[in-house]
Amino acid sequence: DWRKPRIQQGTGERTVDRDLNSLNNAFRYAKRRGLVRYNPLTDRPKYQTSKMVKHCRDSTPGSAEELHACAGKLMEHRHSVVLGFQQLFEAMTGLRTCEILKWRTDGCPNDPGYLTPEGKSLRVWRCKGQGSANPFVKVHDGLVALLEAHRQWKQAYYPNSPWFFPGHSKGGAKPVDKGALAHALRRLHEIRKIKKLTGHGCRAFCVTVRRSHGMTDAQIAFEIGHTSSGATLAAVYGGIPPD
Repeated sequence: DWRKPRIQQGTGERTVDRDLNSLNNAFRYAKRRGLVRYNPLTDRPKYQTSKMVKHCRDSTPGSAEELHACAGKLMEHRHSVVLGFQQLFEAMTGLRTCEILKWRTDGCPNDPGYLTPEGKSLRVWRCKGQGSANPFVKVHDGLVALLEAHRQWKQAYYPNSPWFFPGHSKGGAKPVDKGALAHALRRLHEIRKIKKLTGHGCRAFCVTVRRSHGMTDAQIAFEIGHTSSGATLAAVYGGIPPD
């Protein structure tokens, strides 16, 4: 009753379940430490079934052509060109929005967005403590071309901004808002320009592309920062397609 009126997305059942799961973890820890005699959350109710959970694979581009068509729609307006680049970079690296918006173009070797001298790796920050698994992304041929296109665009429009994805106000003094891409994709969907896509769906797209390259789930998990050696990829991003 307290949580549902305060949510920003969805119906609230999933959020309530996650809150209760966090409380359950706290009680499990307290019981192991002897702070409580029993865990009152053991038989807690579930408000949303697993069938109703929406995964990012449900809102991912179906092909590279669909991805580029969507980015092209975003780049039709000068203020949303940065969002087109953001979508493409998320699809090519598998990074989350909050992770990729930390990239800087003036950083030191330990800063997100730093390109190693040999040009084969990009330093990144990962949320959920996953940076210790792999603090880099591989710079493949497609990413090389995208980095060059982005460099030319930023040099022409935001030469003094330290951010990789600068906001259009005050000459890019701050990065683009973390909700800007989601809002733009939702707007394009509402006017029937694209199917329903999300920024996090690009993470699932990256997993699919790497599978098409013949990479194992264990290797892909390492690349996107998972510590489960690929055990969660099938559940979150779907099974490996036959082709």
